[in-house]
Amino acid sequence: MPTPDIPKVEAAIVEMTNAIRKQHNLNVVKPNPDLAEAAQGYARFLATSAKFSHTADGRHPSDRAAAAGYQACSVAENLSSNLDTRGFETRQLAREAVQGWLNSPGHRRNLLAEHVTHIGVAVAKAPGEERYISVQMFGRPQELAYRFRVNNASGQTVSYTFLGKAYDIKPRYSSRHTSCAPGEIAFRKPGSEKVVARYKARDGDTFVLRRTDDGLKVELVRSEEKPGKQLSN
Repeated sequence: MPTPDIPKVEAAIVEMTNAIRKQHNLNVVKPNPDLAEAAQGYARFLATSAKFSHTADGRHPSDRAAAAGYQACSVAENLSSNLDTRGFETRQLAREAVQGWLNSPGHRRNLLAEHVTHIGVAVAKAPGEERYISVQMFGRPQELAYRFRVNNASGQTVSYTFLGKAYDIKPRYSSRHTSCAPGEIAFRKPGSEKVVARYKARDGDTFVLRRTDDGLKVELVRSEEKPGKQLSN
């Protein structure tokens, strides 16, 4: 009966995850020891427990990451339970875990999240059976939170939405936003529901609102490192 080399399974999961991210033109995620520690503790817990969920120990993934020392802006977690009485080859087990995540919309979303920068992976064997628990954690540290600003130089109150939440900004006011993920910001024509500009707000962006004859103009002052991107209406 084949027996997988657990450290090599963990390394293979990271390797396969980054290969998939590259295929989707996403940044690779770097192994982080704090996330790996959190994943290891939870994998061992699940392997010896009858429970299987993201809160089986009474905590959330972000709680476990924080307890391990990871100062997170955002944390996401994927879980996999693979059982085969015939046993697993090392890379076979890694492939089955990763493919299972890709086939699940929520897990796939975590694996392909564009804003995550770190990964921690752990695999643990359940006692007395050929069942393996894989825990994959993704994170973006607090120091890499996205920060951008909206300056209203239009002389009128302007409404906009960011990540689905509505805001009003008064004339000559400036608002600052901090987010753990990039998101769409949409500006409306004053006195109307018509969206005049949509952008993908990124770190360091400043949006300057100016009055025009037909309503509103949005100027994006772009960060040199992380430029904003206007979206089509």
